[in-house]
Amino acid sequence: MLPVLDDLNDTVIQEAQKGNKVILYGYSAGTFVTYEYMFNKLPYLDPEVLFNDIEVSDNVKKFALEHPLENTCISALSKAQIGTVSQNGHLLLRKIDDNSLEESYLKLQEATKTACTPVDSLQGVVNFASPLVLFYSDLADPDYELNYYNKLMLKYIIENGLFFITVNYREDPLGFPSSRNLTIDEIEKLANIEINNPKGFVYDNSSVWSKRSVLFAHTSYWSARKTFAKAVVKAFANGYKLQYDKEFQEKVLKNNKKKIKFEMI
Repeated sequence: MLPVLDDLNDTVIQEAQKGNKVILYGYSAGTFVTYEYMFNKLPYLDPEVLFNDIEVSDNVKKFALEHPLENTCISALSKAQIGTVSQNGHLLLRKIDDNSLEESYLKLQEATKTACTPVDSLQGVVNFASPLVLFYSDLADPDYELNYYNKLMLKYIIENGLFFITVNYREDPLGFPSSRNLTIDEIEKLANIEINNPKGFVYDNSSVWSKRSVLFAHTSYWSARKTFAKAVVKAFANGYKLQYDKEFQEKVLKNNKKKIKFEMI
């Protein structure tokens, strides 16, 4: 996965240098790539805050406070030889002394330029035919406590005006909803984070009829391309309105309450 993410980031950097913004489309297993790209490459880590939260000596924490750096990403932590994030979401530091760790910390600034997504270069992600939650089951569990880095990534997406859209055909046996659509207030409560000046959104539209059989639905996003294109536009519009159009938000919340009552009956 890591070489794929690095190659993809090189392309994003090249487009940013031309003044272009990028939208990533992830199809099927490609949704793993788009998700991992955001997780590893988006600069949602404040080094000063990070070093204050992880298990390092007070001297290193003081050093980070005295040498503020711009936001960085998980890939840059690895490139600067500070450490890497494990499968269970914990930062594993290299076993080195404080002086070496401080030297690696200073390398973060240069590592960030080549290892992270340039600020404002990624506009958003559209995942489709997505089996993502089969392999990242925490995304679909409303009771799951998001880990430290996922919380910061989600906060970054919303505060920096990105969108993260999922579109699946109903008939697609491998297309799973990424989550229940939540308002920003609900996201803040669930993830226990504070979102300031929100501009972006996360939205799932997995109720689209492709009018194809179950056998062919997973590959029908091209043959039913007009339906797919309209579904992406609708997801973008509704995702934005769910967060920033109070009238639309109230209508959705009212419909959700009706569904819950019906299910209870």
